[in-house]
Amino acid sequence: MSKRGIKFGKETKVQQQFKEDTKISVMMSRFRNTGTLPQGNAKEPLYLDHTKIGDYTEMLNTVTRTQQQFMNMPARIRARFHNKPQELLDFLGNEDNRKEAQELGLIPPSEDETQKPVKKPAPQKPSPEDPQIELERTIEIATEKLKKLKEKGENPA
Repeated sequence: MSKRGIKFGKETKVQQQFKEDTKISVMMSRFRNTGTLPQGNAKEPLYLDHTKIGDYTEMLNTVTRTQQQFMNMPARIRARFHNKPQELLDFLGNEDNRKEAQELGLIPPSEDETQKPVKKPAPQKPSPEDPQIELERTIEIATEKLKKLKEKGENPA
């Protein structure tokens, strides 16, 4: 009975003395007996919960959605990150960039900054040709009146 396979005639670089060490059954048997993993693995094994990551299609959809959201940002912000969504994600992942991210409008101000008293600008007198300003001012006045009524305990309805 002859062995199957291709014979190349050249000397092989494969070291046959390690043949048994490559079999998973041998590795598992050694692990059960000694409690140690095979040598040569420089990294510690990681045990992670990957159940919430999703499948390939979900991840692909996430990447596509992220790219679309990035492309919907103003051009000056995209240019700041060289039109690369990954640069934006890296930037936002670094706490040292919080102030610049707030200045760019990427994240809301922190609670400390929102509690500082802010001077309200003087009310603008709406021009007759700008109904949007007039509408905004009317909404602002109505909101202030509702707050005052609620503070007094009166029912605004």
